[in-house]
Amino acid sequence: MLKRILLLLALCLISADLCAQGPLAKRIKFLRTRAESGNASIAANANYELARLAREKRLYPDAATNDAEYQDLLGRAAGFGHARAKLELAEFHLSSKVLRNQQLAFPYLQDLIKVHPSREFTIREKFKVFYLLGYCYETGRGTHVDTVRAQKFYRLASIGNSDARFIVLRNFNKGKDREPVFELLYEICLADMEPSDPGRVDSFLAQNKMRDAFAAYLDRKSQAGDRIATMILADNLFTGGLFPQQRTRALACFRRAVSQGNPEAAMRLADFHDKGLFGLAQDPVIVGKYYRQAFQDPGTRVRAAARLAEQAKKRLDALTSAENKDEAEIRRWKDTYFFYLMNAEQYADARRFIDSDTGEQFQDKDLYLKTKEYLAAGGDPKQYRERLRMAANTGYPPAVIDFISGIESSRRTAKQSAALLRAMLSYPEEENPVWLWNISQLYREGGLENPEFSLEKSRLYAEKAAGRGNMDALEFLIQSYRDGNRLAGIPADAAKSEQYRKELLMKDLKLEKSDFFRQYADALSGKKVRTAEDFTMIFRSIGLSPYADYAYAGFLFQGDPGMKIKKDDEHAMLMLHLSARDGNFRRAVEEIIRRIQAGIKPNRTPDEVLQDQETVSYYQSLL
Repeated sequence: MLKRILLLLALCLISADLCAQGPLAKRIKFLRTRAESGNASIAANANYELARLAREKRLYPDAATNDAEYQDLLGRAAGFGHARAKLELAEFHLSSKVLRNQQLAFPYLQDLIKVHPSREFTIREKFKVFYLLGYCYETGRGTHVDTVRAQKFYRLASIGNSDARFIVLRNFNKGKDREPVFELLYEICLADMEPSDPGRVDSFLAQNKMRDAFAAYLDRKSQAGDRIATMILADNLFTGGLFPQQRTRALACFRRAVSQGNPEAAMRLADFHDKGLFGLAQDPVIVGKYYRQAFQDPGTRVRAAARLAEQAKKRLDALTSAENKDEAEIRRWKDTYFFYLMNAEQYADARRFIDSDTGEQFQDKDLYLKTKEYLAAGGDPKQYRERLRMAANTGYPPAVIDFISGIESSRRTAKQSAALLRAMLSYPEEENPVWLWNISQLYREGGLENPEFSLEKSRLYAEKAAGRGNMDALEFLIQSYRDGNRLAGIPADAAKSEQYRKELLMKDLKLEKSDFFRQYADALSGKKVRTAEDFTMIFRSIGLSPYADYAYAGFLFQGDPGMKIKKDDEHAMLMLHLSARDGNFRRAVEEIIRRIQAGIKPNRTPDEVLQDQETVSYYQSLL
């Protein structure tokens, strides 16, 4: 009997073990079958996934077998043309301590020069290929030493690879001119393609004794209106990161950043004043001013709304506990408190507030809140729109704005445009450039059928928005005053057009507002005259703005002797891929598809055919 019980227990344990391993075992069996497929793409992906399992020590019970199989499976996947497998194999060989093995990396990297970025091979991996090719040419791994080619690949890679940036930085630092060194350090500090280790920047500045010089460079850019440079300087002076800690100077930089329209700086100063830190006055008026500035930007809107709701609650509590109650003022602050709670997405607090106030009638707010609660709980989007329509019918301005803003402007009725305009005008958003630009458009939307139609007010709000740095408003006014815009009631005025053009160029928002480069993107056709100033603006923002990347591709496709740019289709295609990353810039995506399809040549290898098909399919999926 005991033996039978032990046997049953053993069988149960074995069964449990099989159940636990079952899905993985089935997956491995399925992948091994596909790895033998006659279809190169299927076989490549299956072998690569098996290699990944081996690398994670999940393919075999023992580590040694997994390690041996990993290289073999990667080789098979690479043999079928798998780009990522080729890159991993190249890195694997270069990491070897045996020189003979390191030489094997170069052919794989050469193959990858022609591979377009896609879902299976990202733009960052492409930059890593350039970085590794630079290393091979610099050290003679698998090829002869060629420092010129090495520097070319390092410079290409530096657009999106932090290791390459530091190599280029090291080479720049050998010259007498400090400006290129500072420019590249600046790029490294704000690189969005691949975050750089701040410790490396700190080490470089310390070794080369250039902290003060780099701080002075950032200060010059800041004084010229570059709000990114202002924040880099403010952050590092405040924390004592790259520069010695100087709180007083840092606070001055934060104030300058606020004046330049940086919402994060406004949040910082508001928090400092709210808590009375660093000798700053705990003045609710100053605190509210800074939080309202931060509230105007989508990136800080929710956080600022939460703080403004706290302020409104304090004010409301003070008013309701006063001996002589001002009912009108109490009602105003109740509306304000609820408004900020909704924008902070604090629906539970908003619900408690409405339910606890038995003396007020909140039907319009209650319906809008229920609509938001429904969506937050995972409600059906179509039902949400219907509920939002009902909430908007109460006339509650936030509900009206929310509902009508969700309708494309071309499909709105004139009455809807007028209702949206009135709702927006009911809020004091006079410092919000996006808000001002939207109001400008609404004054023209729907034509004469719009009861609020006014070309004069539309122009005035467009100029207000442009004065606060809105790129769309600036471009609209540049073109309207240049050519005249009868539909907008704007006469041709070359002087005003030039004034706004200079303002656009002086607004150093290019690193955050990529609309800045829309005018330069049109230069691809070669129909517009391009100046040295245009080129400098583009070149300094490569890798930071899809418009800059796209415009630079245009220079490279055509060549430009005046700018000393040689025609280089390969480099140009790289810039297009960079511009199109994640599908953010439709024009670049369409251009890549067009060029690949137009450039397909006969007698291609199966790998090349497959690669082109996968790339086109990937970019078509982004449209």
